[in-house]
Amino acid sequence: MKDEFVIKEYSEDDIPGILGLFSLSFGKEASREWFLWKYARAPWSSRGYVVRHNGRVAAFYGGLRFRFVFRNRELWAYQFCDVMTHRQYRTRLFGRNPLVIQIAGIFDRENAMDFAFGFPSERHARLQTMMMGSTSYRYLQAFRKELHTTSRLQRSRCRVKMGWESINDAEINKIWERCSHAMELSVVKDSAYLRWRYMENPSGEYQAVVIKGLLSRKPKALAVIKNTGDEMHIIDILLPEKGMYGIFLNVLERIAMDRQMKAIVTWANRNEPIAGSLIESGYGALEGIPFGVRIIDEAKMREQDFYEKYSYRMGDYDAS
Repeated sequence: MKDEFVIKEYSEDDIPGILGLFSLSFGKEASREWFLWKYARAPWSSRGYVVRHNGRVAAFYGGLRFRFVFRNRELWAYQFCDVMTHRQYRTRLFGRNPLVIQIAGIFDRENAMDFAFGFPSERHARLQTMMMGSTSYRYLQAFRKELHTTSRLQRSRCRVKMGWESINDAEINKIWERCSHAMELSVVKDSAYLRWRYMENPSGEYQAVVIKGLLSRKPKALAVIKNTGDEMHIIDILLPEKGMYGIFLNVLERIAMDRQMKAIVTWANRNEPIAGSLIESGYGALEGIPFGVRIIDEAKMREQDFYEKYSYRMGDYDAS
């Protein structure tokens, strides 16, 4: 029998093998429901390619398609994720003529994009830099605040509502429209995206926090939070008014304290105004995980723009 690797877009028949490879690669189980949510139901479509060898799934290469806004212009990108290779094939897949480069080449030819980005492990970041044409990666900015039972919080001059039923699609879209003009580079976070990313996520772990004025019923801001152990993570935040940063952070801290959390963690680009508000609110800055970019069309965006202007949040990373 000819020793042949077959690279193709995944099909229904490949899903059990992909899930088995996921378990071997990451040491945790993934369900069919999760896979279909991620690769079949994403609002802007996703792609996944498998490498098969003698009937076995030897590798998988996934990409989530994202719509970005950059200085009021629309860009399209893929976030590469779930890049996995069965341990028995790693030497062969990353040898002199590595199949992983072939997969990346096929992905690029078959899926138009303005840039590719991701949040890889350090090992994959180095590999992408050396072999896949990615630019040198950097580390994102994380923020953490330790909570103490003796902390004295200000009274909130707003109404706080919990749960996705507290805000409708039209209200989400109105808040996002205002945010989109304030952010230079961001994933488009309209209701279609937020519904898929958080409300329809099979994990069901994401909660909405909605801020409304004392007299107005209109939502002014939206955050998405998630409890992870004894930490509360601010996964996403849509807050168009800079003057409300401190108020909203105070609200989120009060929620964390009520839940007896020991710390709050979030991500924000150090060049964003909210980064300064986090420091003023007692958060410490620390080095986060790697993130990187490969620019396809430099006429639309440069590498420097991505690193300096990207308003990233924890929810932009598919594993958050």
